[in-house]
Amino acid sequence: MADDPDSIPEREMKNSYINSSIIVVRSVYMFFNLLFCVVQDFQFRQMKKIRVFESCLDLPKERSSLLTISNKYNLTFAARDRTLKIFWSKDLICAGLQEGNPNDTVECVSAMTADLDVSMHHVSLSCDELTLCVCGLGENANLMLHFYDVRSFFSKQFAPAHPFCSYRPEVSPQSLVQDVKWSPVEASRLALCVSDGSMVVLDVQESVSVVKSLPASAGVTCRQYPTLIDPLYILEAKKVIPCPSFYSQDHPVKATLGTLDFSLLYDQENNALHCTINKAKNVG
Repeated sequence: MADDPDSIPEREMKNSYINSSIIVVRSVYMFFNLLFCVVQDFQFRQMKKIRVFESCLDLPKERSSLLTISNKYNLTFAARDRTLKIFWSKDLICAGLQEGNPNDTVECVSAMTADLDVSMHHVSLSCDELTLCVCGLGENANLMLHFYDVRSFFSKQFAPAHPFCSYRPEVSPQSLVQDVKWSPVEASRLALCVSDGSMVVLDVQESVSVVKSLPASAGVTCRQYPTLIDPLYILEAKKVIPCPSFYSQDHPVKATLGTLDFSLLYDQENNALHCTINKAKNVG
């Protein structure tokens, strides 16, 4: 190195390396200190209750999912019977953070309302949050699926109350949707489980097409997409788990729908999270 006039002396190179190491260590130390401060300052805050619909005593007895949120478009969808309400999520957050008693109920903030032709019991969003699936009972108690473009709910160019396509499963009247799972990698694919035990995989484009289906004899009650999606949707059973010994056709296991109203309180001094159950119905 001494023969090269432009070379940096070895001692200076070592000092530069040591100084750089000190800077990196200090940066890492400051980062973890900052992260520690952020964790220490984190705390739960109870939001106010927001009235979306008028209270009713007759809650749904069957499996249902009537609330879904689009983080991409900042929209919250809430359904009840034949009414679908669309809120700006930021309005709900602001309403819930108003000063005053956290147990007070804030009246419904402004929302767009759509009156549909089905009595809804399930709403869900595709993985790209562009398609809203609404499941409900229509004319003659027939199961219907309506698909809406989410952008139509805040665009003047579309009619929010009109889906871009619909699908009627070939099931008996009074059949309900038990579970809906959209594919996490294919935004147009979803799997649908019906209360009669059947299942169908749909592809939603300009129209709805059936990719694969299982008959009611399959007894499907829920669907979970695996990490690796089968591109052919063969729907072959990989493993069969027998029913528990306490289950029989004469004494089937029944599940009931319950509600639980609880509040969470974070104790910053003791670094503890406290849960208080305020009200419980049909639990236990």
